[in-house]
Amino acid sequence: MRKLAFLSVLPGLLLAGAAHAEGEVLLDYRDTAFTSGQAFYAQPDRRRIAALLKTASPEAARDMGETFAILGDADGTFANGSGRVYLIQSRAPAAIEPFPDGPAPVLLVTGQGEAAQLFRLPPDVQYQRLVAAADGNGDGRDEVLLEASFTNMGQTTTALDVIRLEADGTAKPAQTLRDVTLDACDNPSGERTRSAATVRIGPEGFEAKPHALPCP
Repeated sequence: MRKLAFLSVLPGLLLAGAAHAEGEVLLDYRDTAFTSGQAFYAQPDRRRIAALLKTASPEAARDMGETFAILGDADGTFANGSGRVYLIQSRAPAAIEPFPDGPAPVLLVTGQGEAAQLFRLPPDVQYQRLVAAADGNGDGRDEVLLEASFTNMGQTTTALDVIRLEADGTAKPAQTLRDVTLDACDNPSGERTRSAATVRIGPEGFEAKPHALPCP
């Protein structure tokens, strides 16, 4: 079974849009302020994003509906230049939902004076939030890091999908970092364990280093 726990982020906690040195900590899942922050978009922001979404793709705007969820944003440099990327779904992830039954989530990129561009994500996953945009392979373009959480037999894990945005409008998974969080404290029969990772940029892309944590 899949657990879609909505982990929002405070806008100031997104480590995105700036150059990051190799080995520097990009994301720290031990930080409860990072993992439990809550994003907020005022109505003027929502109206602006809704208008951009409709301009980029009237079909996607219809799919998302008027009460769409914005699950984080980040500044970055992408295939068609610099801009801000937003993760949008038709609704926020449910606490427990084995299989997504809504339209595929999308990434909306807005630029300085440029038309917004839409990137469709795979239809068989719903993400919790967009946590960063950063250049993992040194090519001058940022990838987008998205969280997905799962639960099974008392164990909950969070993975990070690294998404590359291509000039032709496609969004391609480039890497997956598994178990950036792991909570097996409710495991009914196996080992009770918990861990949280720090995420860095290494020689071959993004790397996650787990750190053991005590069960409550």
